[in-house]
Amino acid sequence: MDESRSLSRAELHALIIGINFEEVEFDRTDAVDKVMADFDTSRNDIVEEEEFVQGMKKWLNEFKRNMPAGGAFSSKFNEYHEVICLPCRLQ
Repeated sequence: MDESRSLSRAELHALIIGINFEEVEFDRTDAVDKVMADFDTSRNDIVEEEEFVQGMKKWLNEFKRNMPAGGAFSSKFNEYHEVICLPCRLQ
């Protein structure tokens, strides 16, 4: 986020393109549309800081609920969630 503390559709598209998804094939424009649909709750075509935070919390919680309990990645995710996300909830 820049000084506007928001992400425009174009900035979000640039972010998604900039992330190196070598092993995953997907339509980047479709990805932007899906993120905007989930995060831009005010429907002003801009993801504001609070919308981004709430959207990420929603995605992380959905991911955590859908993670197999004994999955190899689950312990690392749980550690991350407790160390990084817990302080976010306490603010």
